[in-house]
Amino acid sequence: MWRYRKVVLIILRNCFVLLATISSLLVGVSFAGEEWRQYPLLQELDNQRPFLLIIAVVSGFLIWLINLAKEVRPALEAIQSKDGTPTQKATFSGFETEMEDTANDRKKRTKEYFIAGEQDFAANNYTGAAKNYKASIEQLPTMAACLNAGIALDIISDKMGAEQVYQQGLNIAQQKGDQRYEAAFLSNIGIIYRLTGKFDDALKYQKKAFNLHKAIGDQRGQANQLCNIGLIYNDKGMIDNALEYCKQSLELYETAKDKSGQAQNLRIIGIIYRRKGKLNEALSFHQQALDIDRANKNLSGEAENLNNIGLIYKGKRDFDNALDYCNQALDLCRRIRYEFGEGLALSAIGAIYNSKGELDKALDYCNQALDLYRSSGFYRIGQAENLNNIGLIYQDKGKPDLALEHLKQAYFLFQQEGVTRGMEQVENNIRKVRQSK
Repeated sequence: MWRYRKVVLIILRNCFVLLATISSLLVGVSFAGEEWRQYPLLQELDNQRPFLLIIAVVSGFLIWLINLAKEVRPALEAIQSKDGTPTQKATFSGFETEMEDTANDRKKRTKEYFIAGEQDFAANNYTGAAKNYKASIEQLPTMAACLNAGIALDIISDKMGAEQVYQQGLNIAQQKGDQRYEAAFLSNIGIIYRLTGKFDDALKYQKKAFNLHKAIGDQRGQANQLCNIGLIYNDKGMIDNALEYCKQSLELYETAKDKSGQAQNLRIIGIIYRRKGKLNEALSFHQQALDIDRANKNLSGEAENLNNIGLIYKGKRDFDNALDYCNQALDLCRRIRYEFGEGLALSAIGAIYNSKGELDKALDYCNQALDLYRSSGFYRIGQAENLNNIGLIYQDKGKPDLALEHLKQAYFLFQQEGVTRGMEQVENNIRKVRQSK
């Protein structure tokens, strides 16, 4: 009832404001001049100044009363109990006031936690960011907080937590009919499924996201999903399918004139060609990506391309060039404090020294990468990969017990992350070590 009364009061107030404004203007203007003779009605108003003044004053008084009535919302009303004892009962207007105050307070806290999450994320404090985003969600679930919380949780390797919060955000997006957010949640859930080896589920989610982007005419979104589908096929070992989807993605990025997306796709295509053993093609694509990243001042992208070019030269057994490019990548990552890229570069240099037969240097660089990933508190898959590499180096050094120790640690981390592909690879390595003892 109060809501309807409030609407009526607002309408009345606006009417009186208009009346008071017009009356005040007319009181202050004279229409007695010759130029007003053609407007006799206005000239008659000159004789009505006292009346207009009264209208202005009364309208102002009524506006004050309406404002007062709007503010006065009795929370309690006097009633009598059955035995006649006077008491007080809460009114609906009091309930509404309390609800509004509670809602405003929750909105305020929701916003404060989200802003704190943004600040933590910008400072690379992903654990703190995840905590604050989740606190924002607890106050008032929003798609924005769910999306960012999932990203932060994924970075700190809490993939189960990331999937849960993405699913929560997906439900909100579907209820609201927000297709952009829905596509974002579907895509990110698909990425988690890919990383944990659930390739069929990953494909299903990425294709749903692609169809949503296509329905709303988002070319960049379509390109992104095609790239993600290509990565799934790459992980499944279906290299030709992977290349087909990534090249379709590249074409869309070029149509959309998205240089960042083009560089990303060129980099991925280069990695796929390296996996196929077509090192010259891989080198060409990475060089194109490197040129774009340098032009766009994308230093992290530049570092990743330098590192990948180094690995191509490793494949060509041109170890001097390989070390040169990977060391350039390492220096750049350290300069811009790009820890993930620094770990990749250290691992790559370790792999190069391993290929050269310099096992002590290989062990040193792989241990540096492992320590870096451990100190960060996340990148658990990177930790597992380096533990696996260290285990293989110890095997080459003729130390099977140390090899098994590190391989078992690698298996445990892959198992915690649900990365079945990594578990299978390490299981195979453990079997080989045991057979050689």
